[in-house]
Amino acid sequence: FGTTGLRSRAEYGWLLDVAARLAHRFPDCQVVAVSPEQVPRGAAGASLPANLSVHAWIPLWELLSLRRAAKVLVTTPGVGALREAIASGTPIVAVPRSLDQFGAAARVEYFGIGQALVERELPAVDDVVERVAHVLGDAGIHERSAGLCRQVADFDATRPLERFFAGIGRR
Repeated sequence: FGTTGLRSRAEYGWLLDVAARLAHRFPDCQVVAVSPEQVPRGAAGASLPANLSVHAWIPLWELLSLRRAAKVLVTTPGVGALREAIASGTPIVAVPRSLDQFGAAARVEYFGIGQALVERELPAVDDVVERVAHVLGDAGIHERSAGLCRQVADFDATRPLERFFAGIGRR
């Protein structure tokens, strides 16, 4: 879970409710949530499931790139989270809230590397859980995520610079 698109205590409460529901739905999975402050949880209840950990901050790249088990990033997808998910081959459930997040969510859908829940208000907790279940079980999404990861890893960013400098040398 990313945090930059959430602003209020109520929105962070929603995030923890989603995380708790995911932890109950997928008891053999580890659910990691980021909430910068302690917030009241509605449906999550007073105690967290054993397979749910909540942190004020996490190194997202390390979490995504070092875990080899099946994974899905549920995020308010800024460009940074999108880049790190693609570079690690991690499928995404995007819940855009503002700014560049809508463009990132559109790219998730366009490249087929996850699903987006684009709604005026935060989506229902069960809707997010169902999208995660779908993405976890969709082999095509995982294949496209891995393929895009390979393309990014194989891309040589120096080539455009070489062409630019070669063009300058001919003038």
